[in-house]
Amino acid sequence: MRVSASVLAVAAFAASVSAQSTVPEYNSSLSMEIDPNSITAGDRARFCRGQQNGCRGLCGSTASNSCDRDTLDYECTCSSNNSAPGLQYYANTMPTLICQELFGQCNQANIGNADNQEACLNNIFAECDPATLLEVPDPTNSDDDESTETTTSSAPPATSTTSGADDSAEDDVETSTSDGFAAPTLSPVGNGAAVAAALGVLAYMI
Repeated sequence: MRVSASVLAVAAFAASVSAQSTVPEYNSSLSMEIDPNSITAGDRARFCRGQQNGCRGLCGSTASNSCDRDTLDYECTCSSNNSAPGLQYYANTMPTLICQELFGQCNQANIGNADNQEACLNNIFAECDPATLLEVPDPTNSDDDESTETTTSSAPPATSTTSGADDSAEDDVETSTSDGFAAPTLSPVGNGAAVAAALGVLAYMI
Protein backbone atom coordinates (compact mmCIF):
# COMPACT_ATOMS: atom_id res chain seq x y z
CA MET A 1 0.00 0.00 0.00
CA ARG A 2 1.33 3.41 -0.97
CA VAL A 3 1.11 6.33 1.46
CA SER A 4 1.14 9.80 -0.04
CA ALA A 5 3.76 12.32 0.96
CA SER A 6 1.08 14.69 2.25
CA VAL A 7 -0.20 12.08 4.70
CA LEU A 8 3.31 11.47 5.97
CA ALA A 9 3.86 15.21 6.36
CA VAL A 10 0.68 15.64 8.39
CA ALA A 11 1.63 12.72 10.62
CA ALA A 12 5.12 14.14 11.18
CA PHE A 13 3.69 17.56 12.04
CA ALA A 14 1.25 16.05 14.52
CA ALA A 15 4.05 14.12 16.18
CA SER A 16 6.20 17.23 16.49
CA VAL A 17 3.35 19.20 18.06
CA SER A 18 2.60 16.47 20.58
CA ALA A 19 6.28 16.36 21.52
CA GLN A 20 6.42 20.07 22.29
CA SER A 21 6.41 21.14 25.92
CA THR A 22 3.08 22.06 27.46
CA VAL A 23 4.77 23.85 30.37
CA PRO A 24 3.83 27.55 30.36
CA GLU A 25 6.52 30.23 30.39
CA TYR A 26 6.62 33.01 32.97
CA ASN A 27 8.44 36.32 33.15
CA SER A 28 8.14 36.53 36.92
CA SER A 29 6.82 34.55 39.85
CA LEU A 30 4.33 37.41 40.34
CA SER A 31 2.39 36.19 37.30
CA MET A 32 2.11 32.59 38.49
CA GLU A 33 -1.21 31.20 39.71
CA ILE A 34 -1.99 27.93 41.41
CA ASP A 35 -5.12 26.07 42.48
CA PRO A 36 -5.17 26.50 46.27
CA ASN A 37 -7.01 23.18 46.56
CA SER A 38 -3.88 21.45 45.26
CA ILE A 39 -2.03 22.54 48.41
CA THR A 40 -2.64 21.20 51.90
CA ALA A 41 -4.33 23.45 54.45
CA GLY A 42 -1.15 23.33 56.52
CA ASP A 43 0.98 24.53 53.63
CA ARG A 44 -1.51 27.26 52.76
CA ALA A 45 -1.28 28.51 56.34
CA ARG A 46 2.52 28.37 56.11
CA PHE A 47 2.44 30.32 52.83
CA CYS A 48 0.29 33.04 54.41
CA ARG A 49 2.49 33.22 57.49
CA GLY A 50 5.58 33.62 55.31
CA GLN A 51 3.85 36.23 53.16
CA GLN A 52 2.71 38.37 56.10
CA ASN A 53 6.07 38.11 57.87
CA GLY A 54 7.78 38.98 54.59
CA CYS A 55 5.56 42.01 54.02
CA ARG A 56 6.17 43.21 57.56
CA GLY A 57 9.91 42.63 57.31
CA LEU A 58 10.25 44.47 53.99
CA CYS A 59 7.93 47.37 54.79
CA GLY A 60 8.40 47.93 58.48
CA SER A 61 5.14 49.84 58.71
CA THR A 62 2.40 48.50 56.45
CA ALA A 63 -0.69 50.15 55.01
CA SER A 64 -2.08 46.69 54.23
CA ASN A 65 -0.85 43.20 55.01
CA SER A 66 -3.46 40.45 54.66
CA CYS A 67 -3.60 36.88 53.42
CA ASP A 68 -6.46 34.43 52.98
CA ARG A 69 -5.22 30.91 53.55
CA ASP A 70 -8.18 29.38 51.69
CA THR A 71 -7.70 31.33 48.44
CA LEU A 72 -4.06 32.48 48.88
CA ASP A 73 -5.17 36.01 47.98
CA TYR A 74 -2.94 38.55 49.68
CA GLU A 75 -2.23 42.27 49.95
CA CYS A 76 1.00 44.00 50.91
CA THR A 77 1.47 47.76 50.80
CA CYS A 78 4.16 49.72 52.63
CA SER A 79 3.11 52.82 54.55
CA SER A 80 6.28 54.71 53.64
CA ASN A 81 5.58 54.86 49.89
CA ASN A 82 2.11 53.30 49.54
CA SER A 83 3.44 50.66 47.17
CA ALA A 84 4.22 46.96 47.25
CA PRO A 85 7.77 45.74 47.89
CA GLY A 86 9.56 43.41 45.46
CA LEU A 87 8.21 40.21 46.97
CA GLN A 88 9.37 38.11 44.02
CA TYR A 89 13.01 38.65 45.00
CA TYR A 90 12.66 37.24 48.51
CA ALA A 91 12.43 33.74 49.95
CA ASN A 92 9.25 32.62 51.75
CA THR A 93 6.95 35.23 50.24
CA MET A 94 3.77 34.21 48.45
CA PRO A 95 5.10 34.63 44.88
CA THR A 96 8.20 32.50 45.48
CA LEU A 97 6.35 29.89 47.54
CA ILE A 98 3.73 29.50 44.81
CA CYS A 99 6.51 29.32 42.19
CA GLN A 100 8.33 26.56 44.05
CA GLU A 101 5.09 24.64 44.60
CA LEU A 102 4.24 24.93 40.90
CA PHE A 103 7.67 23.62 40.00
CA GLY A 104 7.24 20.63 42.28
CA GLN A 105 3.83 19.84 40.80
CA CYS A 106 5.13 20.31 37.24
CA ASN A 107 8.13 18.08 37.86
CA GLN A 108 5.98 15.37 39.45
CA ALA A 109 3.41 15.48 36.65
CA ASN A 110 6.12 14.98 34.03
CA ILE A 111 7.99 12.03 35.48
CA GLY A 112 9.31 10.07 32.52
CA ASN A 113 9.24 13.11 30.21
CA ALA A 114 12.73 14.59 30.34
CA ASP A 115 11.90 17.43 27.93
CA ASN A 116 8.96 18.64 29.99
CA GLN A 117 10.89 18.31 33.23
CA GLU A 118 13.60 20.48 31.72
CA ALA A 119 10.88 22.99 30.76
CA CYS A 120 9.64 22.92 34.37
CA LEU A 121 13.15 23.85 35.43
CA ASN A 122 13.66 26.58 32.83
CA ASN A 123 10.15 28.06 32.73
CA ILE A 124 9.22 27.92 36.41
CA PHE A 125 12.09 27.12 38.77
CA ALA A 126 14.34 29.74 37.18
CA GLU A 127 11.99 32.42 38.57
CA CYS A 128 12.33 31.22 42.18
CA ASP A 129 15.67 29.44 42.43
CA PRO A 130 16.60 29.63 46.14
CA ALA A 131 20.18 30.47 45.17
CA THR A 132 18.97 33.78 43.70
CA LEU A 133 16.58 34.82 46.49
CA LEU A 134 17.24 37.24 49.32
CA GLU A 135 16.26 36.66 52.93
CA VAL A 136 13.54 38.91 54.30
CA PRO A 137 14.77 41.22 57.10
CA ASP A 138 13.68 40.04 60.54
CA PRO A 139 10.45 41.93 61.35
CA THR A 140 11.04 41.53 65.10
CA ASN A 141 13.92 44.00 64.89
CA SER A 142 11.50 46.92 64.52
CA ASP A 143 10.83 49.27 67.43
CA ASP A 144 7.04 49.11 67.75
CA ASP A 145 4.27 46.77 66.76
CA GLU A 146 1.04 47.69 65.03
CA SER A 147 -1.70 45.10 64.49
CA THR A 148 -3.46 46.00 61.26
CA GLU A 149 -3.49 42.79 59.23
CA THR A 150 -6.21 40.20 59.06
CA THR A 151 -6.25 36.60 57.96
CA THR A 152 -9.50 35.02 56.85
CA SER A 153 -10.53 31.41 56.68
CA SER A 154 -14.02 30.11 56.08
CA ALA A 155 -13.96 26.95 53.95
CA PRO A 156 -12.84 23.60 55.41
CA PRO A 157 -9.40 22.35 54.36
CA ALA A 158 -9.44 20.83 50.87
CA THR A 159 -7.96 17.46 50.03
CA SER A 160 -4.48 18.03 48.67
CA THR A 161 -2.45 16.12 46.13
CA THR A 162 0.84 17.36 47.55
CA SER A 163 2.56 16.66 50.81
CA GLY A 164 2.84 19.41 53.38
CA ALA A 165 3.08 20.35 57.03
CA ASP A 166 0.73 18.92 59.64
CA ASP A 167 -2.59 20.67 59.05
CA SER A 168 -3.51 20.69 62.72
CA ALA A 169 -0.36 22.61 63.58
CA GLU A 170 -1.14 25.47 61.22
CA ASP A 171 -4.52 26.73 62.41
CA ASP A 172 -3.53 30.38 62.72
CA VAL A 173 -1.55 32.79 60.61
CA GLU A 174 0.53 35.43 62.31
CA THR A 175 -0.78 38.96 61.87
CA SER A 176 1.21 41.95 63.02
CA THR A 177 3.27 44.84 61.71
CA SER A 178 5.86 47.26 62.99
CA ASP A 179 6.31 51.00 62.68
CA GLY A 180 9.80 51.10 61.21
CA PHE A 181 10.37 52.63 57.80
CA ALA A 182 12.50 50.09 56.00
CA ALA A 183 12.24 50.72 52.28
CA PRO A 184 11.48 47.74 50.03
CA THR A 185 14.45 46.35 48.15
CA LEU A 186 13.69 45.54 44.51
CA SER A 187 17.01 44.33 43.13
CA PRO A 188 17.74 40.57 43.19
CA VAL A 189 21.03 39.52 44.76
CA GLY A 190 22.37 35.98 45.02
CA ASN A 191 22.10 34.33 48.44
CA GLY A 192 24.89 31.84 49.02
CA ALA A 193 23.12 30.32 52.01
CA ALA A 194 20.34 29.11 49.73
CA VAL A 195 22.57 27.10 47.39
CA ALA A 196 22.03 23.94 49.41
CA ALA A 197 18.27 24.27 48.99
CA ALA A 198 18.66 24.67 45.23
CA LEU A 199 20.80 21.57 45.02
CA GLY A 200 18.16 19.67 46.90
CA VAL A 201 15.52 20.64 44.35
CA LEU A 202 17.75 19.70 41.44
CA ALA A 203 18.52 16.36 43.03
CA TYR A 204 14.80 15.72 43.23
CA MET A 205 14.61 15.80 39.40
CA ILE A 206 17.14 13.01 38.92
